[in-house]
Amino acid sequence: MNSIIWHNGIYKDKEETIFTAYDRIRLGDGVFDTMLVIADKKHKKTTTHLVHIDLHFSRLLHNATIMGIPANKLPAYTELNIAAKNLINENNLASGHYALSTTISHGSGAQGINPPENPQPQIVMRISAIHDKSPPIHAIIAKTVKRNEGSPLSRIKSCNYGDNILALKEAKEKGANEAILLNNKENVACSTTGNIFAVFDGTITTPPIEDGVLNGIARRLLIKKYDVKKQSFTQENLLNAQCIYITNSLRGALPVISLEGADLPSPSLMIDKNFHLK
Repeated sequence: MNSIIWHNGIYKDKEETIFTAYDRIRLGDGVFDTMLVIADKKHKKTTTHLVHIDLHFSRLLHNATIMGIPANKLPAYTELNIAAKNLINENNLASGHYALSTTISHGSGAQGINPPENPQPQIVMRISAIHDKSPPIHAIIAKTVKRNEGSPLSRIKSCNYGDNILALKEAKEKGANEAILLNNKENVACSTTGNIFAVFDGTITTPPIEDGVLNGIARRLLIKKYDVKKQSFTQENLLNAQCIYITNSLRGALPVISLEGADLPSPSLMIDKNFHLK
């Protein structure tokens, strides 16, 4: 695999500097997306599948406008689509699973938080190999941070991921590898890396968007494929769930093995791990 990135229409070595010290990404003023790519190399020919590319790039561009980046300053969906496919070719992928990450920053700005009057967004796309197998999920319920359901940032993939980082740090300090975030109303919102689905009385339940939930691509697909109830629930409810799953676009659906140090029973309702690929 090569180490080529795409930056504003140009293919570069990944070691080149992209964001300057004046870029507004330093303020979290940007959005990002992570998409699964599956490569299959046979007889020197590689076939690749960019999983749900239309959903990912449509959401990314929409989220950029929510952050105030003018639509006429953004690339068209077709341009991102072509860039992604060409980037895959430039990197000469072997067989396996990859993460295609795209970041859109508002561009350089003066001192302070006022957006630039004539923004020049910086768009960067890179691809990296990921492990086919994910470790079992041992989760805690974060105590150090809360999800702000009143902010539109809670519902998009912005570059403001500080709360998620702090929650995951708390999990690591407690011997876990994932944290579940509550919102300011003490309702379950999400995990640091995905959406939450819990089974209560045989029914798959997930928090509504209004609880500070990112409308993840995998979340949308699971709701379409399974009979899912969208309803708020609390930490106490979650601790008594029959089983818990966390979903995202790279891993699909993974069960939570333990919560707050207590082992959870085997899932009473099986969700296909690879439901998002079908």
